[in-house]
Amino acid sequence: MSGGISHRKDVEYLEGCNPPLVERNADEFKRLHDMLVAVDPSAERAEKHTQSRQL
Repeated sequence: MSGGISHRKDVEYLEGCNPPLVERNADEFKRLHDMLVAVDPSAERAEKHTQSRQL
């Protein structure tokens, strides 16, 4: 796509999509997003306060 404008051929594959499966997929992405947001503070603390050793 160029400049944020969708051309027919760029979204043609959407005609064959199954809406309930698209919704299920969206729900799963939201669930994963929410889980990642929930662990972000802990992961950030671990990243900043953990020192690794080279073996």
